[in-house]
Amino acid sequence: MFGVGTVLPGAQGSLEVLAEVDVGGMAHLFLAREQPTGRVLAVKAIREEHARDEVFRKMFLDEARIASRLRHPHVVRIERLDQHADGTLYLVMEFVAGMPLGGLVSKLVQRQRRLTRVTAVAIACRVAEGLHAAHELRGDDGRPLNVIHRDVSPQNVLLAADGRVKLIDFGVVKARDRLQETVGRQVKGKLRYMAPEQMRRKPLDRRADVFALGVVLWEMLTMRRLFHRMGDAEVVQRIVKGDLPPPAAFAPVHHELDEVVVRCLEKDPARRPPTAAALREELLAAVPGAAHVPDEELGALVWAVNGEALASQQRLIPDAHEALGLQPPRTPPPMALANRTEPLTWDPAPRGELAEQEQTAPDGEGAPPSIAPPEDTPLPPREVAAPEVTPPTGPAAAAAFDDESASLPMQRTGLWVAAAVLALAAALALALALT
Repeated sequence: MFGVGTVLPGAQGSLEVLAEVDVGGMAHLFLAREQPTGRVLAVKAIREEHARDEVFRKMFLDEARIASRLRHPHVVRIERLDQHADGTLYLVMEFVAGMPLGGLVSKLVQRQRRLTRVTAVAIACRVAEGLHAAHELRGDDGRPLNVIHRDVSPQNVLLAADGRVKLIDFGVVKARDRLQETVGRQVKGKLRYMAPEQMRRKPLDRRADVFALGVVLWEMLTMRRLFHRMGDAEVVQRIVKGDLPPPAAFAPVHHELDEVVVRCLEKDPARRPPTAAALREELLAAVPGAAHVPDEELGALVWAVNGEALASQQRLIPDAHEALGLQPPRTPPPMALANRTEPLTWDPAPRGELAEQEQTAPDGEGAPPSIAPPEDTPLPPREVAAPEVTPPTGPAAAAAFDDESASLPMQRTGLWVAAAVLALAAALALALALT
């Protein structure tokens, strides 16, 4: 396995590995400089323990073969696939300086902030564009490849320091000519973002990705996990049954937007938006202001919440700020934080009815009219069941958003404690009566 300082030869020029920036379950991610062009690129190398595993190798080759065909502003660009002298497979790809969407949401929760509806929908629309490009991909024979990402999640959506939104990780993609097929009853992807038909191992099409993007948008709007503190068995049961609450049950989401998200999460694929492009159109019809959110403001938001980490990336290659998109934004980060987020409130409506007033400031408060036009002012949310408890705030809430390992819903814990107290009171009353 190669590392920092290694020079990787290639037909298009050599690559000097400068730093290791991340390591995942499948691969290491390095930062490298191409010579003689001086371009800064990412190198994704399969982990040593998987290098001789034929299944992992084929998944890696699938990602290279399929993703390298994609050329879209909202999909990370794959340059080439190569192999080191020691046999390690690696991908050379566009390097995106920034942070995952999941990290952005978690850091905002720590600051007691939430994304505005306009901002959340603008990000979702960009992801939908990238997905649609993948779904429409064709082979050399001109036939559709029937690409399905199968792993759309907050961890696989990158927000660049310059505001670009990028879909990544086609390692578990399903396509007509992929080498690696699902083995046995193994299901590819992250459980909490899987469509019901994906869990049932039914035939899939692009609407499975629409479902997953619907879950991602649900979580951006509510700033919480859709399946918070639920074990895998309960998650599967709720998804398969279609027992999913609308975002308006947890956040001030107006009726039109709420309906679009609910349609994405339909159990029956035929009831969802038929394509990612159709979903994008529905979202923009519900939130027109999302079409006018500039990359620059999204980038300034990334700087506002993740500036320290970006500064660390700057230090890795001090002479390549512009090439990496690490130039400080023209929009002051505090202004972006004010325009693109709003106070995080966990004040659900009374059980059985909804509060009449808006729970937070309207989208775009303090922003230019072109960012949040008057017609995008939220409407009263539809009548939905309120959550059973008020979720936590601050660092505890951020941890709750990241925690997928807990096996019991928080709401049930409170009910069990109440039941235990009532049982104890009844026992004491009975004992007194008998004496």
